[in-house]
Amino acid sequence: KSKNRYVVKNKKCMIVPTSFGSFIKSSLFSRNTKLKILTEPFRRNEPRNGEESVSQFIIRRFGKEVLDFAVNPFIAGTCAGDPDSLSIEHSFPLLINTEREHGSVIGGFFKNRNQKKSYNIKRRTISFKNGVSVLTKKLAEFSKDSILSQSQITDISKSDNGYTLTFLQNGDEKSFICDEIICTVPTHVLNRITINGEKYSDFNKLNEITYPPVISISLGYKTEDIPHPLDGFGALVPKC
Repeated sequence: KSKNRYVVKNKKCMIVPTSFGSFIKSSLFSRNTKLKILTEPFRRNEPRNGEESVSQFIIRRFGKEVLDFAVNPFIAGTCAGDPDSLSIEHSFPLLINTEREHGSVIGGFFKNRNQKKSYNIKRRTISFKNGVSVLTKKLAEFSKDSILSQSQITDISKSDNGYTLTFLQNGDEKSFICDEIICTVPTHVLNRITINGEKYSDFNKLNEITYPPVISISLGYKTEDIPHPLDGFGALVPKC
């Protein structure tokens, strides 16, 4: 039962249907939306020209209710994104590629499901007794001689020997040479790094990338004050 996913609609937590029977009985979607979902495999409408947003794709294939009460809360809950501004091509390539290959998202999934898989791996969710931080702490402990913390890269220079990284550590300027660079810093931080001692003009565009704000709040309640059976994995609230 803990696999149940809930979505808030009309001030109530409703289970997201995961089977055909629960889908038919569910009050999460209207009859018109259910009909549009069921007939999706028979609609061969082509993708529009140009880049298509997640919202445009979902509305075109399944209707606005699916966007509002399934896709929107899922995207907000997993990556704090806005389906109006996310590209379907880059965010969910499997969906758009399935439509292109089979002419239908649902039909394509059924065809792919019936194909014999070359592997049989069961996915599992695992953790550690003291939390996931055990993994990162052990990795840091194992690689302590290779990890430089509290360091700020200020410049990247290309040379015949590779790349020279200049950085500040505890106020001291240091550098080392490496063969490859993998950058995982936020884009607005990357914009502060100079290339060969100069500001890279194209990096200015990185400041235009939006980072949605995320706030985490933990609340506790007495069991007797909660009428809900608490039999779900979580509950998502659609965009107001």
